[in-house]
Amino acid sequence: MKRRSFLKHSALSAAALTLPGNELLGAGRKETDYGPKVLLDFNQTQLPPKDWKIEGYAFGTRTPDPDRRQRAAKPSANQRQYQSGKMTSPEFVIEDDFLQVDCAGVYHPTLCTIRLVVDGQDVRACSPNQGAPFNKAGIVGRYWLDLRPLQDRKARIEVRDNHFNGWIEKVKIVATSSEPPVGAHVIATVPRWLPDRYETTIKGDYLLLPVGPAVNTPLQEVAICIDGHEKLVTDFPLAFGSIPVEGYLPVYDLTGYQGKNLKVSYHSFSGYEPSGEQAKFLVQSEIPGRIIADNKPAFHIHCRLGRLNDPNGLCYLNGVYHLFHQYTYNIRAKSWAHYVSTDLMHWR
Repeated sequence: MKRRSFLKHSALSAAALTLPGNELLGAGRKETDYGPKVLLDFNQTQLPPKDWKIEGYAFGTRTPDPDRRQRAAKPSANQRQYQSGKMTSPEFVIEDDFLQVDCAGVYHPTLCTIRLVVDGQDVRACSPNQGAPFNKAGIVGRYWLDLRPLQDRKARIEVRDNHFNGWIEKVKIVATSSEPPVGAHVIATVPRWLPDRYETTIKGDYLLLPVGPAVNTPLQEVAICIDGHEKLVTDFPLAFGSIPVEGYLPVYDLTGYQGKNLKVSYHSFSGYEPSGEQAKFLVQSEIPGRIIADNKPAFHIHCRLGRLNDPNGLCYLNGVYHLFHQYTYNIRAKSWAHYVSTDLMHWR
């Protein structure tokens, strides 16, 4: 291990970085103070950290508005999810080899991130592992940001939440010169996130979107357009590239649009390439039926992916039963789903 400290405040920044327990890095730090240093240990049950600049309301605020419940000093779950915000550390000089980052929340490579900024440029970035809602405590992902090429450079750390439907639940950042363990996720770049699209002539009744597994599938905005007219914009954990397809979600009824142009806009790590591999969307005449298995109900409604919640709105009209319920797949915000039946046993 290199025997040197991590932070050395520049003459331009006299502020010290406040750590848990009121320990200070920079001001009053002795040259003999070596070893890993906790730079940030924050979760959403706390007030924003001292000496960090706070913008927006996703991480709470130092100027709460008592008349606005989404502008509280200590953010509620609703405030964390729907508000945007940023926490920025004081400026420091890089003198260790790695930042060890533990974080949980919603995975998105540009909108929910922990970033290292040098000379105004993002040079390293990571995003939480997706854990909610199935694991309400969140799945903590561990990353190692490689600082070795950046020695003696002035930098700041930014924790950003610009995702309308996402949040960063917790983040702990440790500066260290210890080598990462074998198999660790070491990051030396900033991921690309580029516009991509899928286009086809409609020759089926339903659009089915491929969705990825709960972990490491970005929750991203997907826009559906027909003949140039936007029909639906919503967040989905879309499977693309090397992300495996966990299953397909029917998201739009195309029965009245046969022969028209369908365009689905999204983002990927490589961007749109005419000859490249696109997300595997399906346009077909049938929605996949129920799963026949011993661990699935034979008559009751169940979903192939995700979970059902809060069934209500059961009504009967012209020989048909209608059931509306909340539905969620890998996101906290819920959508509405609709089933119909003529006998309360066979549903579609």
